Amino acid sequence: VQKTQQENAQKLLHQQDSILQQLSKENTGIKRHESGIYYQVLKEGKGKCASEQQRIRFNYEGRLLDGNIFDSSFGGNGIQTLPKNVLPGLCIGLCTMNAGSRCIFYIPSYMAFGKAGDPSLHIPGNSIVVYEVELYEIYND
Repeated sequence: VQKTQQENAQKLLHQQDSILQQLSKENTGIKRHESGIYYQVLKEGKGKCASEQQRIRFNYEGRLLDGNIFDSSFGGNGIQTLPKNVLPGLCIGLCTMNAGSRCIFYIPSYMAFGKAGDPSLHIPGNSIVVYEVELYEIYND
């Protein structure tokens, strides 16, 4: 049973990477990060990139590949947190951004909500999620 579960997990990871590779072929602006997330820079910012330990202020919209939005903070003043306090794939993405930048991140399930998904947000298990993020500030405190 455990071997079958591991094989299914490997198959799923391969399928998700194939989906993301195809997406990047269809849109030359989408690149693969060494971590396995894919990203597209919509607007370049200035200065140094954030680190996991720096407090930042940003807004985001989270959606599934089919376009269904499951969460958004746009319309507010931005969320203040440390990148290490968010999903692993989003943390990696935030740490590639500098103040003033806007990016889209395509995050495989194993770096997002995993096998369980998040029923409260209507995210099915093993879902690739997409985050559009605008980073406003990186604090040096």
